Amino acid sequence: MSPAEDPPEVAALWWDLHTGYVEVLVGGTSWQRSQFDRIRKACRQPGSAWKTLLYGAALEAAAITPGTPLIDAPVTEYDEVQNVFWKPKSSGRFRGAVLAEDAFAASLNAPAIDVLGRVGGQAVIALAQRLGVTSPLADVGPLALGASCVRPLELARAYAAVIRGGWALVPRLVVRVRRGPQARPE
Repeated sequence: MSPAEDPPEVAALWWDLHTGYVEVLVGGTSWQRSQFDRIRKACRQPGSAWKTLLYGAALEAAAITPGTPLIDAPVTEYDEVQNVFWKPKSSGRFRGAVLAEDAFAASLNAPAIDVLGRVGGQAVIALAQRLGVTSPLADVGPLALGASCVRPLELARAYAAVIRGGWALVPRLVVRVRRGPQARPE
């Protein structure tokens, strides 16, 4: 990277999953260069991080079990919204029949499409919303692969609820504001 180029931006969140107190929130690399808060305002595709919610919704609806066989093979899907065909990418080789728990652990894309077909997009969206995702989500095939736009804080809230056994947690960004010492006129 040359000195004239801006460094890549970053977003980071550190919070206590018992109390909800946010201890660190970094919304970018330089406040002087950009005041845009990437934790609370940037909308990004979560990619495979989304599969936790996909498989969670499928387990909750009893659409699959960890031992459900799924097929990891090339698949072509039709997106009715955009009127196009699309193919999920593979890590290089397809494995054929795999158990749901193995497909999830390996983050396999083709089985994720199968899981979405079994549970339905509305069930995944409903779970995501219950866990703290407020961004609009499209009920389309790429939803299985995390192609919808969500904010990092929303995804963090959803993961916090998963970690806490389904109990949602609202981040507490500001606990109190105290008045500082008064400046004395000279």
